[in-house]
Amino acid sequence: MININKKKDWQELIIGIKSSQSGFTLLELLISSFLFVLLLIAISGIYVSFSRVQARTNASQKMLNDTQYVLEIMAREIRNDVIFDFDPTISGACADLLGDIDKANCILLLKEDGRLIAFAEDTNTLRYLVLDCDADYSSCTTNDEVVLIAQSFNYITVEDLAFVITPSISPSDGSSDLHPKVTIKLQTEVSSARESSQINHYLQTTVSSRIYQR
Repeated sequence: MININKKKDWQELIIGIKSSQSGFTLLELLISSFLFVLLLIAISGIYVSFSRVQARTNASQKMLNDTQYVLEIMAREIRNDVIFDFDPTISGACADLLGDIDKANCILLLKEDGRLIAFAEDTNTLRYLVLDCDADYSSCTTNDEVVLIAQSFNYITVEDLAFVITPSISPSDGSSDLHPKVTIKLQTEVSSARESSQINHYLQTTVSSRIYQR
């Protein structure tokens, strides 16, 4: 037991305390700093990866919502209108009335008031067209146009669009008793340069017109 009443014992006690409070060495500081930097890099990598996945998920969901909305617009018009051209890939009515477009990527519908409308894809852009036609619909001009999908509009492009109409002959010709139906095939893709990888959706639906002309 140390006798703290003596001066020598006090000095020895102070020296022992100082020796027990020695700091970190330079090597220990370097190792600690290196480990801290590694931990910081790992955490940053996890955060960046999570942010990319979150951005991709948000972009995919937004594109899916927009594509489903456009698909519902087309399906609603087909249900309520009359199919004007049952085989546009052969007769070429879409190309003849709308100009230089892919005939397979177009559908013409006749509304109850006699107006002719069209859904058409051109240069990865989907348009809803209201036409102003003469009495026999032999010549038409575009009276109004609404862009539904476009890179400059909602950062989405149309990669593929097709309207498959069955039967390919109108029931009014008397050669078929089948109720006409249209299968819409639509593939869209995110065109934003901010996305690290391409995102696309392919949707398909089949719709029957409520109007049966025999």
